[in-house]
Amino acid sequence: VQQDIITFNAAMSACARGSSWLHASQLLEAAKVETVHPDVVSYSSAMNGFARAECWTHALQTLTDMQLGAVTPNQVTYGAAITTCVRSSHGINGMQLLEDMKAFSVRPSTAIYDAAMGACLKDHNQWQMAFHYIREMKQDKVGFDIGILNTAIEICAKSHEWGQKFHEQSVYFAEKIMGDVRFFQCTPNLKTYQALTGTYRRAGQYEKVRELLVEVSGARLSPDEVMYNSAISACHESARDTAGIAWKQAFAFFHDMQTANLSPGTEHCSSLITACEKSSQWERALLIPCEMQRRSVNFNLVTYTTLMQANLRGDRWEAAIHLFDTMTGNNGEPNLIVYTTVLAA
Repeated sequence: VQQDIITFNAAMSACARGSSWLHASQLLEAAKVETVHPDVVSYSSAMNGFARAECWTHALQTLTDMQLGAVTPNQVTYGAAITTCVRSSHGINGMQLLEDMKAFSVRPSTAIYDAAMGACLKDHNQWQMAFHYIREMKQDKVGFDIGILNTAIEICAKSHEWGQKFHEQSVYFAEKIMGDVRFFQCTPNLKTYQALTGTYRRAGQYEKVRELLVEVSGARLSPDEVMYNSAISACHESARDTAGIAWKQAFAFFHDMQTANLSPGTEHCSSLITACEKSSQWERALLIPCEMQRRSVNFNLVTYTTLMQANLRGDRWEAAIHLFDTMTGNNGEPNLIVYTTVLAA
């Protein structure tokens, strides 16, 4: 019998590695009528196969079968089941499994918390749980890595999608997580800084983005296109720009980007136009398309919309309508903002 379970587990492991989750499931079913009794290794192998195939229903059923068969799930089994749920966009089930494993005195690992944090990132109703997990990890002395802290900062960066209440606190939470990065001596990587600049962008805090770009360079990393797009966008998101000077900083970021041998794309140019338009610098906004054409940068819906709005600020309604015609002639799909802008013309 001992040899049988060893052979059986080897077969289960081979199925999991080969992404043959269906064969793994069939082997478990066959074992119920054979003399072989699957153990926790058998079930864990099957669960790994389900994780690769994102078969979350099979993962949950397998946990139930383990309990019926008096086999206690371990950290590996739960971890694979939670990962399966999160990958298949059923993160709420994965988060419940995390609570279940703690109730059965199975200690969650860093990787398991990381998977649960991924569920929080996908579901805006669960953002508070992300910070609960961070507190819980500190309390239970579970090791931190930069990946899980990056996810926490990414959640802050998505605050604009999740309501004003969290949006107002997003910078506070993000900076607190950065404090944890330093406290636990995790080395920030480019993704860390991308997420943090994304948080500052949504809050319109371009001054902090500027400071962060300096810090990135000091960390021997190079700011990339994503960070510069957040930097320029932060200028037009700023609600505190009562003096109307944010556009100057937007141009400075745009210039710094080129100095760093990075090529501005459609999003960067559109954000720069928006920054100028919102600061009532419509004449400067209308100069940017010439630079875009020189660099063979395509226009998108945001580009056309902000250019139309800039023209209207300068009472150039005919030019605004011409832009609309050009956009539709290039198979552009106008949205409500575009139609509202055209009607204003």
